[in-house]
Amino acid sequence: MQSPKSQAVLELEATGIRGGGMILLHAMMTGLEEDVRRARTETIAAEKEMDTWKTKYFSEREKAAVLRERIRALARVKLLQNIFLSIGGVFLGLGAKLMLESKEGLGAVFLALAAVFLFAGWLWPTGFRNEETSK
Repeated sequence: MQSPKSQAVLELEATGIRGGGMILLHAMMTGLEEDVRRARTETIAAEKEMDTWKTKYFSEREKAAVLRERIRALARVKLLQNIFLSIGGVFLGLGAKLMLESKEGLGAVFLALAAVFLFAGWLWPTGFRNEETSK
């Protein structure tokens, strides 16, 4: 398959320009045209590969954003759990002290509240499930 440029060189040869220069010109033109065809093919392949990598990049970027948000949510849940555990510990200590000071009614209330706060802190659901095992 000849391009218009190499076809023009052949037509020049047909009109009477002959000799070694024409042969050399035709060989150079054919070589350059082949180089251009090869470069275009490589460019198309590189663009397809670039599109593939771009798609993968944006997919992974989206996954990273989701995971960052999950980590932030988990940090908030952990903070709430720690607050509940701290309050439960304070109430437990206060309830035990009141029980020892013969204030059983108030001590029992604080011990019950301590149990509620401690269990809430320990058993608070994080809301995350392992997606790999659910598939």
